[in-house]
Amino acid sequence: MARTGYTGLSAASYDLWFGGEGFEDVEFYREAIGSGGEPALEAACGTGRLLIPYVRDGLDVEGLDRSREMLEICRRKAESAGLRVTLHQARMESFALDRKFRTIYVPFGSFMLLADATEATAALRCFRAHLADGGRVLIPLHHPWRHDIGVAPAPSGEWRLRRVATRPEDEAIVRCYERTTLDFDRQIQQVRLRFEVSRGGEVVESQEDVQRLRWYEQAEFACLLAAAGFERADALEAYTWEPAAPDSASFIFVAG
Repeated sequence: MARTGYTGLSAASYDLWFGGEGFEDVEFYREAIGSGGEPALEAACGTGRLLIPYVRDGLDVEGLDRSREMLEICRRKAESAGLRVTLHQARMESFALDRKFRTIYVPFGSFMLLADATEATAALRCFRAHLADGGRVLIPLHHPWRHDIGVAPAPSGEWRLRRVATRPEDEAIVRCYERTTLDFDRQIQQVRLRFEVSRGGEVVESQEDVQRLRWYEQAEFACLLAAAGFERADALEAYTWEPAAPDSASFIFVAG
């Protein structure tokens, strides 16, 4: 049976592909937090790809994620680096913290994992409730069916090898296969992921996951933000401070 969320091999393998700091969002969020945006909350912080470098650099950032396993990995990584991190296990759409933040941000397309519109609206209201005066929320979105945002999706319904890496602790080969279907009426991308661990050419462990991502048009998401209580919202080209083109495939909303 396929799992949902980041558990098991999905969580344990995450850093094989996304453990480094060389991604385009790193400096964008660092600038947003460093220029008067502390304290900050990273929603869907996962294993700490962004959070740990920011804390290392002296920024006041806390992390929130629904996956206990991802947070445990994040905590171990922080401890091995001699850092203390504040982490909260909770869902984006239903968290309640005692602190307010000047910056609340979401990495990559994690907000799109809230494929139900009710959940997405609830998350935006949670963000607004936890935002300090003058603060802002930063949410990146993209159209997964567009070919100009990086790796093009595989033909609908076909399996393809998406990622492969060698696990350093035991030299096992970990592969991630992907099968995608697109529902344009509901604006939903369903991704079935199959993880396989091989030793000596033999598969010794496997797991299937299912993710559902909802994409948005810019005007549509601006309306959701307004309904959640945000007074202003600007769409920027992804990880820049330039206004997004109306037909941009990848954009980030800054709202307050």
